[in-house]
Amino acid sequence: SNFVSKVALDKSGKIWVATQKDGLNLFDPETGKSIHYCNTSDPNSLADNSVMTVYVDGENNVWVGTDNEGLCLFNRGANNFTRFKNSPSNSGSISGNKITAIFEGSRHLLWVGTQGAGLNLYNPATHGFKRFINDPRNKNSLVHNSIQSIAEDDSHNLWIGTENGGLSIYAPEWDQFLSYYHDDVDNSTLASNSIDIILKDRAGNMWLGVFGGGIDLYKKNTSNFEHYKHSMQPNSLSNDFVLSLFEDKDYNIWVGTDGGGLNMFNLKSNNFKVYKNNPADKNSISGNNILDIKPDNKGNLWIGTWGNGVNVMNPATKKFKVFKHDPANPNSL
Repeated sequence: SNFVSKVALDKSGKIWVATQKDGLNLFDPETGKSIHYCNTSDPNSLADNSVMTVYVDGENNVWVGTDNEGLCLFNRGANNFTRFKNSPSNSGSISGNKITAIFEGSRHLLWVGTQGAGLNLYNPATHGFKRFINDPRNKNSLVHNSIQSIAEDDSHNLWIGTENGGLSIYAPEWDQFLSYYHDDVDNSTLASNSIDIILKDRAGNMWLGVFGGGIDLYKKNTSNFEHYKHSMQPNSLSNDFVLSLFEDKDYNIWVGTDGGGLNMFNLKSNNFKVYKNNPADKNSISGNNILDIKPDNKGNLWIGTWGNGVNVMNPATKKFKVFKHDPANPNSL
């Protein structure tokens, strides 16, 4: 499928491609061939062909979040999947089956975010989950149950971006959440309460991709958010609907937008350079809806688009090569 929700690279250099309707692909850039994993009648197959996210942890385990059928763990030896689904009678099961975010922190804890059912912490010893749910009576609980993004700051606090609920920062030593919201009359607050992506840069600053609000930057050791938005000024952000963020080796911040293409933000010049699809240029990016950006071990950027497949960009030439689904080629995406 050309509708790519997430990409992830494993330690062998292969690319895992999550698609919205056609399961999971394992793409080998050396051979140009894909292995396709989909849902079948086999209970050890991929649980759902609508895959929201894919994540490779520090042990090279591949975790797959599905739209309706919970979390899956890929078993390399058996070439199949272990499924984790919500069980109403088991409070140690995962809290919901619509998986939207997966993240492993510096302490090798695996966190799983859901749509509408809060946050989960995986216990590898029991294969169970500890749940964190919003409690309207407790201001120190998770701010909202629909999780869009998870990251970690230099102090090992977990940053949780939600859909229309704001931001929660979880301090493990206190087992409490501190919450942040958009305030119309305070420009130092979040630009919006929908946070699709969170990135920690190498300086320890936190970058938030805000849906409809551009980028919010929370600099380390400060207490307010700086904003980057689209404007009529040249070199501004191309679009305020930010879906993906990545920092390259030169400290540039790459920004994927929903309709505005790919942006590269240069911190020294404070300018955005925009890369959009140009039908007349075969070396341009294939589409302008950028859902994910990941690097490989050669410094290339792998870019997942909505409806236009996967692109790989050479950072030296800034040229793009596209890989798309070809119905006539079973080895394609």
